[in-house]
Order: sequence, then structure tokens, then C-alpha cells
Amino acid sequence: MTMYFPEVPFSYLYSLKFILWRDVLWALEFNLISDEFVVGLANHHLELGVYHDLELDLALMNDSFDIRVCLNNLVNVTDRGSPVFDSKSKWLFIALKWLFEKKCEIEDPLGKVELIYEDFDFPVEIESFVRYMPTSESYQPQQHTLKENQNRLYENWAAYIKKTEVSLGEG
Repeated sequence: MTMYFPEVPFSYLYSLKFILWRDVLWALEFNLISDEFVVGLANHHLELGVYHDLELDLALMNDSFDIRVCLNNLVNVTDRGSPVFDSKSKWLFIALKWLFEKKCEIEDPLGKVELIYEDFDFPVEIESFVRYMPTSESYQPQQHTLKENQNRLYENWAAYIKKTEVSLGEG
């Protein structure tokens, strides 16, 4: 299954401290990232000087190796005892945070939110900024201008990002 995911630069993803190897494996299985990203992340950890020996193996991989086998081994060794935050929720957040930061450069960013909403199986936590979803509070869209309604969606989107950043320890 291929899900909509914006083209987020590797450097942006590398800077996110909350991404664990199990999250990388999940994203690889759903084609959100490539083998190239996995190897690049291992190299990034090597450059930082904070890595596991299996990350060295990943960094040195060539086409004859099954990257998923090495990645599974790495997950089993490194992610034990890590706080559990659903990988799918992390990648949902990453996509939405990136789009929000680039919303002025993207045509119809709220349309992209709708694609993400559908492809990530309609997560309840983002319904408040999906255009076609009914409002859950006392807000009456028909009593406001299109611009006011859009601003409300962007405010809800920003609130989701802030709340999730705090949950992930990024905020």
C-alpha cells in the first residue's frame, strides 16, 4: 500500500530526535521512505558518533543485502525500553508538521491534509482541520467568511502540532 506523504528532505527527518528504528521500519514497510533514507540515517548517526554496531552494518549495506533484515535486528536491539508512541502517529505528525511549515509554498495545503487524513485511516486527532469534516464544537461555519473558516482550520492544525510536539518531547 502506498500512502500520500510529502517529499520531506532527509536532513529534516534526520533532525527529529523522536524517530526510532521501529518507526523507520514502519515507514519503509508503507513506502513513506526509501532504503536510501535508512542508510542515510545510519550514516547520520555515525557522523554524530552515537550509533550501534548494527547501524554501521546498515551504513555499509550494498544491493546484495536485505535492508529489512538488518533493520529488524536493529529494532530488536535498540528500541527496547523506549517510550511507546505509535509509529503511524509519528509519521502522521511528521507529514502534517512539514506541510504546515511549508503551507505558503504548497498549492492547497488543506487538500494535502485531506489526502493524509484518508491515507492514514481517518485519524480522529486531525478531524478539526479537515475541511469536509463537521465541526465538533459550537462553531458555526456558515456564520463566518471563507477566510475566517480557513484561519480556524489553520489554528486547529497549529494546535495539533504544538500538542503533539509536547507529547513527543520536541516542543
